[in-house]
Amino acid sequence: MKKFNMILSIIMAMMISFLAGVYAAPALQKNGFGPPAVEGATVNAADANGKGDKNTEAKQTGTNAGVSDPDSGSTEGDQNPTDAAQEKGKSATVVTGGEIGEPITFNYSINSADGVKLTWEGDNLTGKTINYYTAEISTFNPVGDPSHDQMTGDSTFKLKYVGPVKPGDKMLLFDLFTYQGALHTIRIDKFILEYDDGTTETIDYGYETSDSSGL
Repeated sequence: MKKFNMILSIIMAMMISFLAGVYAAPALQKNGFGPPAVEGATVNAADANGKGDKNTEAKQTGTNAGVSDPDSGSTEGDQNPTDAAQEKGKSATVVTGGEIGEPITFNYSINSADGVKLTWEGDNLTGKTINYYTAEISTFNPVGDPSHDQMTGDSTFKLKYVGPVKPGDKMLLFDLFTYQGALHTIRIDKFILEYDDGTTETIDYGYETSDSSGL
């Protein structure tokens, strides 16, 4: 019996100690003792969110840094295509006029086989050396309608010549270029000039002749 009472006393002492610890723990945490587990988890989550926001902000800044501001006045990418091509030494085409003088000689002749030979001469007033030049030509009959080549049916033609033609020198066209029995008028519509700097210029010309007294 004495032994049973001793065991019971030990069990009761352990239960009292356990209950005392349960009730005392919140008070100890409130007074600064023990790890504030729940509050600590909240603080760590806030820190993690803060770090995540900073990372997001850095990515956005990096993205914005690679995009040009439309209000910044930057002209990058707005360069004129003609200027860009000229800077790179490539061909560029512009439409202009007045860079070739009015005809000094402009006539044609028709041989016995209806072969038409054109003669034209004019000055290079472009200020540049021309490596190649191409004349675009139209032909017309006496009533002003297009006249056609007897073999191909064409009424427009291109004649290309090799220079160089320096500034102020003469440009020449001298070519049997079509066979037509009803030809009356020849008009030089345009010149395509290929300069020694790699650029190309298209010039509206528009002179015509009905003079058949050529060679």
